[in-house]
Amino acid sequence: MLIGAFTWVIYGFLIKNLMHSISPLLVTFLTCFSGFALLLFYTLYNHHIHLVGSLTNTHWIVLLYIGILGTAVTFWLYADIIREIGPKKTNLFIFSIVPLAAMLLAYMLFGTIMNFWQILGACCVGSALALQAK
Repeated sequence: MLIGAFTWVIYGFLIKNLMHSISPLLVTFLTCFSGFALLLFYTLYNHHIHLVGSLTNTHWIVLLYIGILGTAVTFWLYADIIREIGPKKTNLFIFSIVPLAAMLLAYMLFGTIMNFWQILGACCVGSALALQAK
């Protein structure tokens, strides 16, 4: 998990440097295309290409939703935010707000009750965000 967070921060700083020469939309296209190419290579290498024919319409709708809204639009907004406020503030906000949003959605969608430590952690994250905003 730490390696994932570390590579995400590196990605943020790389995007910041690219924003001087190319648009957030092009960065998004290159990011999504490179991810697609890597996944296609993995699929072909592991001989899973036959599974594509067994996908139903529901599978394709879910894949399109994840590909367009969950990936392309998200990366485009992320790249645009980095261009506006910089990678340091963007990553601080993103990595702080994701756990809070997950807790809130878990409560709203599934009725998950948070324990004392989760609530305390959410308060600490919220306090850190409020201090950073000043």
